[in-house]
Amino acid sequence: MAISLRDVTALLLGQLPPGIERLYDLRSSSGIYKLYEAVAASVKKYGHDLLDKLEKETDPSQVDEKLPDWEIAMGLTTTRAALYGIKAQRRGQVLSRLREFGAANRDGIRSVLGTLLGYADPGELIIVECDRKKLRDAHSYTIAPTVGLGGGPVFTRTITVTDDGKISKAGFTLVLVLTTSKQSVQVVVTAPDASTYTFAAGYLGNGGVIQEELYFRSATAAGVAINGTWTIVITDTLFVGLSIHVGSYLFVEGTGRDSKDRDGLGSAIFHWGVWADPAKVGPDVDYDAVLKTIDRIKPAHSVGRLLRSSLTLHPTVLQAIPGDTVGGIPGQCIPVYNPMRLPPPVHPSDFSEEGDEEEFQVAVYQQQAWFQFQFV
Repeated sequence: MAISLRDVTALLLGQLPPGIERLYDLRSSSGIYKLYEAVAASVKKYGHDLLDKLEKETDPSQVDEKLPDWEIAMGLTTTRAALYGIKAQRRGQVLSRLREFGAANRDGIRSVLGTLLGYADPGELIIVECDRKKLRDAHSYTIAPTVGLGGGPVFTRTITVTDDGKISKAGFTLVLVLTTSKQSVQVVVTAPDASTYTFAAGYLGNGGVIQEELYFRSATAAGVAINGTWTIVITDTLFVGLSIHVGSYLFVEGTGRDSKDRDGLGSAIFHWGVWADPAKVGPDVDYDAVLKTIDRIKPAHSVGRLLRSSLTLHPTVLQAIPGDTVGGIPGQCIPVYNPMRLPPPVHPSDFSEEGDEEEFQVAVYQQQAWFQFQFV
């Protein structure tokens, strides 16, 4: 804590023996007082003040003279902030680098990147993630309804899945909204590789149902190729009559590497990004340093992005770059659910690497996009 010259002088005078004021004139205007005041000035400057500075120099949020040493220790001597930034920016990058050694959770990410982006309160940094429920909806394929199937009919539907990779560990889930007798229903699902999954009559138990959701799950399908035509055959084995209603669907998504060494669409759940709110970022932010920091701190299985465009997407218009034109060059993005659930003409990871801009523009603008995207 800072101490005044008057306080230091009083401390020195306080070391003199009792009764000294009867021998010397210790009023502030006297010569002996001014002598002690001069000594106190040196003690303050090279003692108390230096200790105060030392305390600040060990705190990266307040460091001044030792700032270059902190930058050397953190490997930050060649960054734009270190070379051209003001001291507040340089302190911010040092503090951010130190925080990188903490946990890679939401609070940790905010403390690292919010500081680097110059947020007054790093806790206000928005982290955008792909919504699990919406991603499930995007990977659910509608089964057309039918009515009045009586007399032991067989109902067949084919679904084209343009996802790639292998089926995730969750396998597939078939949801049928039926009016029938449960013990009469037999379902056979055939995957694109011709593997079959049979749910024999009686699988659902007994009892009649009216427009009820019935679930058919198979985790044994995990690892099977997902891309191609899926065939679903529903049989009313007891001739009791069967109706399939609106709301029936097949949920299946791919993970891992696909035939073109890309990620299956289910991997979008691992995409996240931080939104650099222009109303909250500091002056002259080094976005290149932010990108490099994201690469360092992100969990190894995830894909971290820096988002600088608006978070508001048009609710109905299919657009890949909100407010942009065909000639625009895309930047970083994360997949965002499109409620219209159209088949994906272009894979999200097709253009996640540098140099794919032209190919991506052709793919997206010639076809309607399944996902909407958030771009830098």
